[in-house]
Amino acid sequence: MNGFIKLSRRLLKYGLVSLGSLAIFPPILYLLVDIFGINKYFGQIIIIILGRFYKFTGHNLFTWRDRKIKNKKELTQRFVSYIILSIVGGLSNYFLYYILLKLDVYYIFASIISGAATGILIFLAANRFIWNTK
Repeated sequence: MNGFIKLSRRLLKYGLVSLGSLAIFPPILYLLVDIFGINKYFGQIIIIILGRFYKFTGHNLFTWRDRKIKNKKELTQRFVSYIILSIVGGLSNYFLYYILLKLDVYYIFASIISGAATGILIFLAANRFIWNTK
């Protein structure tokens, strides 16, 4: 039970970092698409990339702050692992976003839904493989 409580607390922290990204990135997507005229598919790619850098930093400093990085080598390993995980997650995010758009879901909502769904999967994998200190 103790492990479940720890995981739940960590998931809550992860969710707070993710909520921060929901406050930041949908408005940026809106600006890219509706103000600057960037294609909504390309705009989502930009959001996914920016989001990964924001989330790595946020999760490292907040979600998994008890699993501190000890040196540059460990930072590099975690960052590269996170980027690989993010590529898989980003492709999944984009695929789901694409499907939702084809189902006529409004593009902002499609972005939020696809981000939330893939975010949970990324959390579970990151907790197990990237920030696991065992």
